[in-house]
Amino acid sequence: MKILAIDTALSNCSTAIWNDGEVLATNSFELSKGHVEVLLPMIKNLVAKTGTKFTDLDMIAVTIGPGSFTGMRTGLSAAHGLALALNIPVHGVTTLEAVAFSVFSQCNKGAINMPLFVVLETKRADLYFQQFTAGGLPQSEPIAELPEAVIRLLPDSPIWVAGDACDRFLDSVPLNKIANIKLATDCRFPFPQHVAEIASNRFHCAKIAKPLYIHPPAAKLAHFN
Repeated sequence: MKILAIDTALSNCSTAIWNDGEVLATNSFELSKGHVEVLLPMIKNLVAKTGTKFTDLDMIAVTIGPGSFTGMRTGLSAAHGLALALNIPVHGVTTLEAVAFSVFSQCNKGAINMPLFVVLETKRADLYFQQFTAGGLPQSEPIAELPEAVIRLLPDSPIWVAGDACDRFLDSVPLNKIANIKLATDCRFPFPQHVAEIASNRFHCAKIAKPLYIHPPAAKLAHFN
């Protein structure tokens, strides 16, 4: 199964082509805005680099948030447009589960022996947060909470913390809890190849590819009388 994966939901723009467990190519840029201008040329370059034809694709996987309103819409619009043109499915993966999957993939292929907190930037006072078991299963729903509220959930035993809000979260952690925290510093953003792998694992029960809003969008549609 050949999958094009897209992630534009956070301060990153990344793509990958994944084929039955093999990563054919990836491309990634860290940027706070400008995903619209970068994404489609990135996809075209990736397809050309791997010698893949668009008609070779079996599926498109895309991150659905939580994250930036504009970034999410950019990735979802591109994914749905391509999927419609190619008559293939588009599957959604949350940013929180994608970051968690990256941690588990880099630590003994799915067993990290400690619970995991994923914390992502909201560009507000709070953080996007989700807790996972040591076996990689979600232990809470995706939510937005102030760092102080997330800290109250910290266990007294060692725990992994991953995501692009790690530094801000760590600044709020009391000194008596710092020693128990192990940072997954390489897992700040979703890896597109892992977005593809998650989607492939649930091909027949995929998450609908629509934006996951935890905060309501700041942008409002105009109403005309």
